[in-house]
Amino acid sequence: MISLNVFSIALISVAAMAFGLAAYALREARRRSVPGAVEFATLSLGSGLWVGIHGLRVGATTRESFLLLVNAEWVGILLVAPAWFLFVLAYTGARGGYSWRLVALLSVQPVVTLALVWTNPDGVFRVVESVSVGGPGLPTATLDHGPLYLVTILYVYALVIAGSAVLVRATVRVPQLYRGRTVALLAAATAPLLGSLPAVLDAPLVVGLRLGPVAFAVSLVALAVALFGHELLRVVPISPTVATEAVVSEMAAGVVVLDANGEITQTNPAADRIIGVDDTVGRRLESVQPELAVARDGGDDEDAQRLLLSGDDDRERYVDVESTPVYRGRGLYVGQLLTLQDVTDQVLREQRLNVLNRVLRHNVRHETNLILGHGETISEELSPAQRDRLETMLSSAEQLVDWSDRARFAERALDGVDDERREVPLAPTLDSAVERVRDAYPDATVEVPECVDVVVLGHGTLEWALFELVDNAVEHGSTVLRSNGRKDATGPGSTDGGVAHDGATDDGASEPDATVTVEVDDDTVTVAIADTGPGIPDAERRVLAADEETPLDHGSGLGLWLVNWMALAAGGEVTFAENDPQGTVVRVTLPRAN
Repeated sequence: MISLNVFSIALISVAAMAFGLAAYALREARRRSVPGAVEFATLSLGSGLWVGIHGLRVGATTRESFLLLVNAEWVGILLVAPAWFLFVLAYTGARGGYSWRLVALLSVQPVVTLALVWTNPDGVFRVVESVSVGGPGLPTATLDHGPLYLVTILYVYALVIAGSAVLVRATVRVPQLYRGRTVALLAAATAPLLGSLPAVLDAPLVVGLRLGPVAFAVSLVALAVALFGHELLRVVPISPTVATEAVVSEMAAGVVVLDANGEITQTNPAADRIIGVDDTVGRRLESVQPELAVARDGGDDEDAQRLLLSGDDDRERYVDVESTPVYRGRGLYVGQLLTLQDVTDQVLREQRLNVLNRVLRHNVRHETNLILGHGETISEELSPAQRDRLETMLSSAEQLVDWSDRARFAERALDGVDDERREVPLAPTLDSAVERVRDAYPDATVEVPECVDVVVLGHGTLEWALFELVDNAVEHGSTVLRSNGRKDATGPGSTDGGVAHDGATDDGASEPDATVTVEVDDDTVTVAIADTGPGIPDAERRVLAADEETPLDHGSGLGLWLVNWMALAAGGEVTFAENDPQGTVVRVTLPRAN
């Protein structure tokens, strides 16, 4: 018989809460297939059984009902511990979750214990010496615990502590946004663990009442906070292990992990495709790809090495290989990490472009020189009108030669420029660029700052780029070409990104053809070149902004492209603005050297 009291009602109410959480978790498991939802439901169900049965136990009025409920209480106890451990594995994704073999292994001890609890042969689990029910206090019993009881208690505590340890490790490693729910879960596991200690040590704080089930009131509040306050079963945290595996598996670069003996321990799909050999794990690298073994040892330098590999599919691939030693603990060498980047398409594209570039540039210059030579020969034989048309044709031919020279110069100047950024004094570099422009345009007026004592991060093409911009500003300015015109300049010609015109004015005004200013900030230096010409066409700016030429949007030449490449290689940028009242302001912003 059972007579409900205030303790019974309170504990049964807590059990009802646990069953409600279990039902909610099962619904989420059916709707979302969230990892850990079924295990969470099992955990809540076990908690409800433990608490509810203990609530009935403290209201027992007969010896038989009391002992029946004492035995039944162990069903909940032995269900909670493995459910908690499996939930943590599924929730955190530790070691890829768990297998049904682990579930079967964890079930052995609870099944054996429950069988002996109900049959109790020879007191292996416990011996009931006396039972006191029906008195003024809660029902109690005097029990003599057998060896299996100690094993069972250690089993329960070990699973709870092991699961909590995995969760603590995840708390340290997962992003901050997941830690609130993890702390709530730890609180839910800790409360009944601590509450059960007095009963385990045979020193109950309240005679006849175990505080472990009572502490589940705290646990259920914590679980509810994690479930509803932190979306426990709606947003599954991505642990670093899972994230790393996903990144390595999906990345385009190949990854090969070797142990200290040079045997392959892991590869990703990209590496398998690049190597072109199946079943590489467990084999020595030399037997799979001897060329990679050379790269593993570092080769002749520490940079990435480019190899030509051929796999079982007989396809040759150009591969950039980087080798990185892997250490653990205090400098203990444990293996090597090889990163493989398939650059076959890039290499073949570069080869095609180089061949086409050389052939086209050579042929353009050769054929254009033939045009110029024959044109000068027949010029005397033509009428004035025909001679004017011939001069137009020859001028266009000269422009082709200029573009060919400019392309060759840019190819040499910008080759490998990304790797040679260095400190460049701005004042002498700017002065040299301006002097070259003044030599080319003796009548031009260029205003520059008197002293610019600042050092920028750039490279050898900085002077050339500044010359291009100032030369362009002067050539396309409104008062530039006087009667004697322009002399030949040293180096490439003017930036051909603007609109050319004769630049002469009717009144011979002497306003500056180009104005150079320098703005110095804490981290950057900006050189601004202003002119009063017609401005840079929108098509030129769109091409630079899009970083590519299209059939509809293309520049008229290479000048602005080359300046833009120089700035980007130095870690800076080129911007354009309208000049007041007319013209363009080109700003080149570069990092300031510390």
